Amino acid sequence: MRVAVFTSCTTDEITVGGKTQAVVGGPGLYSSIMARNLRMDVTLHAAIDPESEARSILEDAGVEVVGGDAEAPMRFAIDVRGGERTVRLLSQGDAIEYSGGGGARPDGAIVTPVYGEIRPETFEAIKSDSDFVFLDPQGFLRRAGGDGRITLERTKISMEGISAIKVDDDELGAIAGDGGTGALARSVEHVLHTAGRRIRMISGGREYRLELPNRTIGDTTGVGDMFSSAFCCTMLRERDSLWAFCFACGAAHAALDTRRTGIAKIPSRRDVETSAAYFYNTVEFGSA
Repeated sequence: MRVAVFTSCTTDEITVGGKTQAVVGGPGLYSSIMARNLRMDVTLHAAIDPESEARSILEDAGVEVVGGDAEAPMRFAIDVRGGERTVRLLSQGDAIEYSGGGGARPDGAIVTPVYGEIRPETFEAIKSDSDFVFLDPQGFLRRAGGDGRITLERTKISMEGISAIKVDDDELGAIAGDGGTGALARSVEHVLHTAGRRIRMISGGREYRLELPNRTIGDTTGVGDMFSSAFCCTMLRERDSLWAFCFACGAAHAALDTRRTGIAKIPSRRDVETSAAYFYNTVEFGSA
């Protein structure tokens, strides 16, 4: 099965515990490699420098990269303190070019913009070209201040054609306001809401709840991208939202358990499956 990923690769200057490390990252790497580890064929739609470390990593992982050469790589400074992150934009990347059609339709699409690289017309073309679309809306909501610090702005996003969405507390407020997850659930089949270690899913009129057992939180960069990728890939293969939810939580838990920084924490399929099986036996549920 093939999943198409629409996003960017980035260079992240990550500071954890006062120590700064420059690493390649972005959903383009985290989502794509997670999907490859789950044995999916992956096409990444992104503008990437052909001589970059990110391109080499993706090619070694067997990811097909489609898109122009990046003229200005996207760069961020990320300060991680406990479970909180402060993000500053250092340089904005290039827009993703995609008009749809022209080849075999992917089985599913992961749309996870980082900062402004997916234009409205591109978003509509993506949605019309896939039967299952997973959205992480972060890049549609982000705004950079004068110092580059990223904040979220209330933004209206069309949910037509969206099969599943992942939001944290801040993103939920920026999209749905006081309507909360209930407002999203009226138009999206699977709503995934993360709040620190507490994660819940509204699907099929039921609410499912899990809590990650990770007590020591290190670098959280990319964990949400792996979570999203694992959910989408498992839904495409199994068509079981509960199992997909457990796989997504399993990916996040396994990544955090590595205590590593950057893409080094992307877990293997075996580690994700082990965590997913644990969560399957501990999930709580009730009426939405």
